[in-house]
Amino acid sequence: MMFRILHWNARSLVANGQEFKKVLEGLSERPDVICVQETWLKPFLDFRLGGYVCERKDREGRSGGGCATFLRVGLQYRRREVDSNLECVVVEVWSDRGVVSLVNFYNPGGALDGNALRGLLVGGTTSVLWVGDFNAHSVLWGADRSDGNGVVVEEILVDIGLVVLNDGRHTRFGGVGHRSSGLDLTVASADLAAVASGWEVLTHLSMGSDHYPVRCSFGRGVLVEPSGLVLGFNFGRAHWSGFAQGLEDAVCRLRVEGDVDVWYAALTECVLSAAGEHIPRKRIPAGRSMVPWWTAECGEAIRARNKAFEVLKKHPVESNAVAYRRLRAVARRVVRAAKRGGWRVFCDGLGPRTSVHSLWRLVRSMSGVRSRRGLPVLSVGDRVAAGDQEKAGLLAEHFRGVHSSANISAGDSSLRQRLVDGFVGDLWGDGGDSLDFNLYFSLDELKQAVRRGKATSPGRDGLGYPMLQHAGDFFLEEVLALINSVWGSGRLPKEWRHSVIVPFLKPGKPPGSPDSYRPIALTSVVCKVMERMVVSRLEYFFGEVGLFCPFSVRISTGAFCVRCCSASGFGGSES
Repeated sequence: MMFRILHWNARSLVANGQEFKKVLEGLSERPDVICVQETWLKPFLDFRLGGYVCERKDREGRSGGGCATFLRVGLQYRRREVDSNLECVVVEVWSDRGVVSLVNFYNPGGALDGNALRGLLVGGTTSVLWVGDFNAHSVLWGADRSDGNGVVVEEILVDIGLVVLNDGRHTRFGGVGHRSSGLDLTVASADLAAVASGWEVLTHLSMGSDHYPVRCSFGRGVLVEPSGLVLGFNFGRAHWSGFAQGLEDAVCRLRVEGDVDVWYAALTECVLSAAGEHIPRKRIPAGRSMVPWWTAECGEAIRARNKAFEVLKKHPVESNAVAYRRLRAVARRVVRAAKRGGWRVFCDGLGPRTSVHSLWRLVRSMSGVRSRRGLPVLSVGDRVAAGDQEKAGLLAEHFRGVHSSANISAGDSSLRQRLVDGFVGDLWGDGGDSLDFNLYFSLDELKQAVRRGKATSPGRDGLGYPMLQHAGDFFLEEVLALINSVWGSGRLPKEWRHSVIVPFLKPGKPPGSPDSYRPIALTSVVCKVMERMVVSRLEYFFGEVGLFCPFSVRISTGAFCVRCCSASGFGGSES
């Protein structure tokens, strides 16, 4: 296991970011973490790398500057906020040998403050990895002299016990009349420096910047959350007539009654067996290109610019510098034109046949709204959860506490108990079984409940609403018999009492806290169908006996919650 990192002073991701995406796609092994300095981004500008999540800090008040740290999706980390005006992003990455404090730092050229730099590591871990453009010269990392910033960095290295991994190679091209230098440093604590390997400067990848990317690996495995991707059934490509016939044949051979657990397990097996033959599974989504609009003209312009850059490095004279800057501008213009052309082609492809799902996904993407993939490291006080089981336990404790009856006040609890005691005799007393809402369900009630279902995520059993909606009456009668058996005995199958709880991040909430998530319970579809049948009966019964508030409309689709006493009274209250 290796922990791979790449850091680069981009000199504007706005200008050079698209080419960076193309280069990243061509790497045989993508880095786990990418640290970029001088992003030149603003809060209203978005920049994404496919397969990575971004933590960034933009420069405030003036243009330029900024840092962005891109971490591979699933990598277990948390951002550590630092009270500093320095341009930096500090994250803590979980590895197989503890937590690594990763500092992405950019010095815009001013004098470094040693105390401010030391403050970035206060409260962090003993394993430290510090990368970025320090704008510091020192003979320690290959310069011919040591300036004030270099002395400050040297003192910090000695005080904290850090090691510079640079081997003297230059990371920035100086241009005409200036010397090349090694301003981009890779600094690590002793434990990380001992397992570091492959430190290299990618001099063939300038990508429009005067800095080269720096790549390094460490002999540590990082903690990565499994994708947890469940490949469900692709109902859009199902052969429904064959499914219905196969389901009927399987039910004809079914000879199970009595125990509801065995009965439901047999029905589930029948459905999944028929689905396996006539409904294909969803495929693992292929990795999409980050620059699908890239053209051959883009590659030609990039090669011409790179050729001019190589000439400039060998012969750094003004005429070669002018030629390079001209071809660099041409390459950027060609890339921008190709991106705009790709957008026009995409928009031309939108039409009446475009699905609503695709349109809404486009709207959310253009609005900057995106779902977070995976769960980050969670923490409550001093308790930290990085593994899946630890996260599940922390979330379960939080959800249990939020939805516990202990949160109800003593007065409300007493009132609820009095209401239950007052109505339980009316509903389940002598003669209660003869009431209409206590009778066994009919096939029409079942069909109506099934029709109202939507193609939502299935429960643990894997059954979906479309399977019931395309099943024949013969199978539905078997389901109805099971539901009536449950209704008469009052005993639910164990599978119905099990829910898959999925945590969803609340908008605008910090992802590292358990109370920022709301639980979504995925239960058995057949259980939800029976629940809908019971609710429909109760709604009708309560409306007939007048248990609803007289000033509210009965619960029904399209009805208002509260009706106005009179139109004139409503009109008189308008301002």
